Amino acid sequence: ATIRGEGPDAYDANGQPAKRVALRCDMDALPVAEKTELPFASQNDGVMHACGHDCHMAMQLGAARILMDMRNQLHGEVRLIFQPAEEISIGARDMIAAGALDGVDAIFGQHVCPSENDSVGRMQLYKGYFTSAVDLFHISVHGKSGHGAAPHTARDAIACAGYLITVLQTVVSRRIDPMDTAVLTVGTMS
Repeated sequence: ATIRGEGPDAYDANGQPAKRVALRCDMDALPVAEKTELPFASQNDGVMHACGHDCHMAMQLGAARILMDMRNQLHGEVRLIFQPAEEISIGARDMIAAGALDGVDAIFGQHVCPSENDSVGRMQLYKGYFTSAVDLFHISVHGKSGHGAAPHTARDAIACAGYLITVLQTVVSRRIDPMDTAVLTVGTMS
């Protein structure tokens, strides 16, 4: 959706916006079972707006309402981007390929950061990249079983997987510039 400014200097002689700014939020529910039993909990089994996605949509819709009320003061356009598939890293690529950022001079994304150190009403602004992207990986470790009393006859996949998890943690500390941010999480092992 686009909110067009109605101010006298919002567009040039060719009808092009003086500036075009995009506001982005993520909107998808995640495949997580909500067990809070709160009155606003998800009504759909097995999915919930975790990771603040419901907050993000509410903030974006609130911003849209405010911007609509003050569109006579806008100097250009504000494009509202509701991004799906944020958690699986294809949503942004697909939206960019579809032209969501065409002609955009600047984009602002927002994310809640619920922690014990944050308080209501606090906001932080960052220039450039701020949060990490999501990429999934799967690693299969194959071995050969053996008896615990004769480990030399086995190819121990458990010991290998344990070491692999430990050594993966050095990717961030030894392969990423300390001035950049990165997170590498091994979420499950089975």
